[in-house]
Amino acid sequence: MANLLKNCFVLHSAIQGEYVSPGEIEAVFMESTYVEECFVYGDSLKSQLVAIVFPNEGDMNNHV
Repeated sequence: MANLLKNCFVLHSAIQGEYVSPGEIEAVFMESTYVEECFVYGDSLKSQLVAIVFPNEGDMNNHV
């Protein structure tokens, strides 16, 4: 699957006051063999981030 969406260099403030990059969260998801693609979105007016994750169907079918 082609990587269609790329994040800009955006930082979001976490509850503890630290800043989190959506790219850092995506990198953690991508370490899993079960994940083919993922996209993390954050709105500075909201307190949550949203992740859209596309599974790796080959790995998922082997464990079902």
